[in-house]
Amino acid sequence: KIARFISPKDFELISIFRKSFIYIIPIYLLALAFSWFRFFPLVLIWLVVTSISSGYLECEPLNILKESAVSPEQFLKQKFIRHSKYLLVFIIPIVIINTIFNPEFWLLNLLFIPTQLAVLACSIFLKYSNYEPNLKFVSNNLLFGLVALIALIGIVPYLLPIPLLISMAFYSKAKQHLYKYLHD
Repeated sequence: KIARFISPKDFELISIFRKSFIYIIPIYLLALAFSWFRFFPLVLIWLVVTSISSGYLECEPLNILKESAVSPEQFLKQKFIRHSKYLLVFIIPIVIINTIFNPEFWLLNLLFIPTQLAVLACSIFLKYSNYEPNLKFVSNNLLFGLVALIALIGIVPYLLPIPLLISMAFYSKAKQHLYKYLHD
């Protein structure tokens, strides 16, 4: 049933929801129910985003990667844009409701969105910067966990750019690394 809402191109998301819906949906519903609290719903959404993003630790087979038949830049851009749309549909209602109930935190709520997108970008770009067909990463867990933690404590303003900067660094590395797989 998940495939009705998520395109087959976004197989990672389908896989993530199949494996994790049992706790992602209740956490999301809790965030929705407690949207009037100040920070609690944001922490819950961060848990959901981290759970979703951690699903990018498994590499698909090479034939699936090559199906796109585009350049590494286009591949990464398309994947990030498609997956960001799903994520935004998921988190924006909570952020809007939280902002309505806590208008004094409008800036924090506004900055929460790009920070979570940076976590998603980092997980995607980290995956493809080390891509090996059919491989499940263990070493990426620590680095991704660090980025996710920084995004959570991103309420501290000077930490907000860190996930974005890390994502940009991994984007360059992913682009170079994918070139050998997408241009054989």
